[in-house]
Formats: sequence, C-alpha cells, structure tokens
Amino acid sequence: MQKLFDKSVILAILIVLIISTTGIFDTLNYFIYDNYIVLNQKKTICPEIVIVDIDSKTLKAFAYWPFRRSVYSQILQKVINASPKVIGIDLYFNTTQRNKIEDEKLHSILKTFKNIVISSRFEYRTVNTIKVMVPEDSLFPDITRGHVLLSEKKVIRSFPPFKVIPAFSLQVLKLYYQNKLPIKLKNLLTYQNSHNYSISKDILIDFKRPISQFKHISFIDIYNNKDNLEELKNKIVLIGVSDTNLTPFYSTPFNINNKELSVPSVELQAQIIDSFINYSGLRAIPDVLVFIISAIIASLFYYLSKGKSIFMQGAVFILSMIIVIIIDYVIFKYLNLWFPPVILISILILIFSFYIYSTINKIDRSIVKTIEELNKDENLFLERLPAEVIDKVEFFERLVGTISQDRNIIKSIINGINNGIIVFDKEEKIIWANSLILKLFQNSLVLNNSIRELISEIDFDKAIELVDEKGVFRQ
Repeated sequence: MQKLFDKSVILAILIVLIISTTGIFDTLNYFIYDNYIVLNQKKTICPEIVIVDIDSKTLKAFAYWPFRRSVYSQILQKVINASPKVIGIDLYFNTTQRNKIEDEKLHSILKTFKNIVISSRFEYRTVNTIKVMVPEDSLFPDITRGHVLLSEKKVIRSFPPFKVIPAFSLQVLKLYYQNKLPIKLKNLLTYQNSHNYSISKDILIDFKRPISQFKHISFIDIYNNKDNLEELKNKIVLIGVSDTNLTPFYSTPFNINNKELSVPSVELQAQIIDSFINYSGLRAIPDVLVFIISAIIASLFYYLSKGKSIFMQGAVFILSMIIVIIIDYVIFKYLNLWFPPVILISILILIFSFYIYSTINKIDRSIVKTIEELNKDENLFLERLPAEVIDKVEFFERLVGTISQDRNIIKSIINGINNGIIVFDKEEKIIWANSLILKLFQNSLVLNNSIRELISEIDFDKAIELVDEKGVFRQ
C-alpha cells in the first residue's frame, strides 16, 4: 500500500492521459474557455470595421438572387469613392453570369483599388491520381484572395490561418498594416513573407465583442444613396451576406445556447480581424507543456500534503483548486494565454482520492489488527489500541452507557405503574410485560407466546379476588 501511495502522482497522470484520449476533457475545457470569453467581452463598438450587409431588406428590394454584376459594380464604386483603408468582399466570383461586359466592368473596378480581398472556397482535384485541395478558380485571378474556411464544429472558436492560401481575415490584416505586421501578429502567425505562413495549427479567435456591435450598413441603402458613406473613410469595409436564407450561420462562445444569436460568415470575419487589431492574439499553450506543468504542480501538491491529516489534505486540495482557477483566469485575461485546466484539476482530484483511500484503508487495517489481538489477548488494555481505534471505542462506550441509562429509567417508570402492561408485536406475540403482570400470571406468561392463548387461560374470578376495592393489586 505504501509503495502504491508513493506512486500516486505517476498513477494519476497515467490515468488522466488515458482519459484525455476520449475527448471528455475537451468538452469540459470548452465550457471553461467559453465562460472566460464571455467574462472578458468588450461591449463598446469597434470603430475600425464597418459591415455592408446583403440583408433581408436588400433581397426584398431586389426580389432576385444572385445579383447582377452591374449591381456589385455600382455598390463597389460608391464604397471606393468613400476612401476606405481596406475592402473585404465575402462573396464568390468563380463563375460568369453569361454577361462578359458586366464581368469585365466589375473586374476593372476591383483593379482600381489595390487594397481589396475577395473570398475563396476550396475544391478537391485529382493530380497524378492523388486528390489535393486547391482554391476554386476565380474570374479575377489577379485580385487578392483569402479562404473563409471555418471549423465544422458546433461552436466556432478558432480558424485555420493557412490552407493553400492565407485566410481571408489575414489577407485583410496584411493590407490594413500595409504588409508590415506588428510584433504581436508576427509572433503569433510566424509570418515569413508575403505569400507564406509557416503556422498550420488553427488559431484561437480572441472574441471580445458580442454580435451586432460593429457598424452595419444595408446594401440597399448604399444602392439607393440613403446612407452617408463618409464614415467609411479609412475603415475596413466588409461586404457579405447576412440573410438567413442565403448563408450558413455559426455559433460562438457568446451564443452557444441561443441559435437566434448565431452569426454569418462576414460577422465572424469581422470578429477575427477585430481581435487582431485591438488585442493581442490569443495563444493556446501546447499540449505537451500543459502535461509538464500539470505534473510539476501535482507533485508539489503531493509533497505539501504528504503526511498531513486528512482534514489538512482536504484544505490544501481546496486551496490548490482555487489557486489554479484564479491563476488560469488571470493569464487568460492579461497575458492572452489559454491553459486548459481540466487535466491539472483531474490529476489533483485523483491524488486527493488516493489520499482518502489510503487513510480509510489504514484505519480498516488497524481495526482488523486490533480484533486479531483481542482474539489472542482478552485482557488487552485500551491504551494499547491504535489512536484512531481508541476514539471509536470510547465513542461507542459513551453511546451504549447513555442508551442503558435511558432504558433503566423508562423501565423503572413502567414498573411503578399500578396497572398491568403487556407489549406484543404485530404477529400477536408477547415481547414484554411489567412486574405487575408477571406476579399476576406467575408461570403462565411466557414470552413469544400468543397473546390470544394467554387471554383464553385467564381465570378472571381469581384475578378479581386479587384486586382490592380501590382496583389496586394486592401485594
């Protein structure tokens, strides 16, 4: 037992490693992560980003979809005239509408503004019998493109920065910073050159604003000159679809349990861009480092608790849990580092469970040993018993003494009553009688006999003779 107990840290880590492969820890970590995001939200409007929506009002006004390329040309020209800093178009131009003149007109307008990004989807093609993922063909191959691939998970928490081509949001950021990314983004993206990102793992989205906190302008209002476009100057203008019938909607940590608050792709792109402009990028601590840190803290907890009473171990355990959660939240809030705490918490719980098991097992073994000694030595003194056993023996002695005292008091009260009392159970068997009844029936009353048999044998005439005029039994 002692050897097993000394290896509790290693055993706990191994158990946690095995359980972590089931995905249970991921679910619990997502719950904590989402709550951290919500606690750190900023409810102020982001001034750098404006969204131009192809919304329900727009579709109702045009009464058809998709729009003609001439419509996009008019809108885009008006937006360009407002002198924005960057224009991101979350729309696909991969097929012609059988009007070459309109396609060429739109292309020429796109080329007049250098800071434009259009979105791109992916498709699989067979190259030398091998399927590879490539961007879809575009009618405008000389215009900067970025992919808008989002996770297929239920809740969007991250995005892939590079899938054959850089992500749409990163392309917008490059143009916004004129290809001179700030240090915080260089460190996060490991940017190498204008067309290459070495990072392949998904990047966490540092959501800071709930939905609809960005400035929104309806597509139709710009088309009909009903909106003042001066507020687009030096801004990032994102054009996309927000009508629920035309585009998929996604859940974020802000709206996990409320589908009505789900957001379209263009809103998510705005969230990603906003998180990089206004905040440090949110980085996840590598899994290997998570396990190493967890093992170090678990070992520290083990040695601080080792040899202490179970109550002290419990106090150290609770204190450790509180400290872990507080530190984890602090580094998330101020250092933008995400440390999944469930693995560490699980290891601490397992170690504390081993403590409890070991303590209980030790008490059980002491009791068994004591019983064995009692069988060998009937004159065993109480002082020779283990301390944990002495406490229990003394407690039971006090309990038995109290019960015996109460029983004697009740028995004296009942025996002093001048009436006969017989107690029988639900099966009509006699289980007790006071002294008056015993004298009256002498040898006729036998415990566990039927009360009916006793009554049938009573000589009532003799019983009456033994009772005086006051109804008191003659002694």
